[in-house]
Amino acid sequence: MSAADSIDCIRYGGKKYAFENGIRAMAPDVIVTDEIVGKEDALAIYRASRCGVKVIATAHGDSVEDFTEREEFSALRGVFGVFVLLDDSRGKGTIKRIAGAEYDA
Repeated sequence: MSAADSIDCIRYGGKKYAFENGIRAMAPDVIVTDEIVGKEDALAIYRASRCGVKVIATAHGDSVEDFTEREEFSALRGVFGVFVLLDDSRGKGTIKRIAGAEYDA
C-alpha cells in the first residue's frame, strides 16, 4: 500500500467535525462512516459529496423509499447511487436487495 492508498480514521467526534476536518486535512477520495441519524449527519455527507468525495454510509430503514422519503435526509436525494438492503433472513447481514440506477433489482 502506498501513501496514496492509506487509510485514516477520525474517532470521537461528530460527522460534521470529522468530515470537514478530514476533507480539509486529508483530501480523501472516499469516506466510510457509520449510521446516519439525522439532519446534521445528512448535511455533512451532502457537503462531502459537493467536494467530490464519495461516501459509504449505513442507515436503518425498511426500504430505499423509507430512507429517501425521510425529511431529515432530504439533502441526500441524489447523493447515493446504490443502496444495499440487508436483513437477517439467512443470517445477520444477508443481502436482501441491491437498488440503484443500474441495479434496481
